[in-house]
Amino acid sequence: MRLVLKENGAYLEQFDTLESLDEVVQVISCFPQDGERLIFRVSKDIIQGFRNPTEEKWRDLVIKRTVFEVDECLPFQDHTSEIPTTFLWFCPKGKNELIEAIKANQLFTCAVLHKDKELKDASYLLQVFEAADFDVFDISFQKEEDFKFRVIPNLQALIPLEIDSV
Repeated sequence: MRLVLKENGAYLEQFDTLESLDEVVQVISCFPQDGERLIFRVSKDIIQGFRNPTEEKWRDLVIKRTVFEVDECLPFQDHTSEIPTTFLWFCPKGKNELIEAIKANQLFTCAVLHKDKELKDASYLLQVFEAADFDVFDISFQKEEDFKFRVIPNLQALIPLEIDSV
């Protein structure tokens, strides 16, 4: 897999070549450290529209685990929307809930955040999106040194990486 370093972030090309959701969980678990957690973003409008029992169960879990309800993006997030949307940021507990969060939206957005901090203080923003030929795992960060000296070695222990810069 190719890791491309850019200003204030990086991205992994061909993220969709990971063989299982368990591998995706292993990759995103490289980012949190002491006292930090992964929190996932979902549109409040989407989950309010859930009607079948499976969707309702998922909605109830998201609502139960919601830690922030916000109308804005993170400070270091490039994406801005013209359509006003309220986002719920929820914190899955344990590996099974992490897998369920990713199953519910394989093009996910999540943040790495210390338990006692505000959303704007997230150390990482992780997003999966579709590119022309493959899925990209985009990484925005606040501290480049942490990414280079802690996260990259953890990623390299999991998957073979070719590292480039733009």
